Amino acid sequence: GRTIFGDAARAWMKGEMTDEAAIAQMAERFTRLCAVWDGAREAARRNAA
Repeated sequence: GRTIFGDAARAWMKGEMTDEAAIAQMAERFTRLCAVWDGAREAARRNAA
């Protein structure tokens, strides 16, 4: 979780990042994480077959 929101949260709380920028950064990181999980799941399925 912290890898998704930690940097954005710290910058946002310091007033260094807008709400919109923090949301965009967290959404982008979460999307990337989901893609990694999906790729790993697909690779595991292929290897199990």
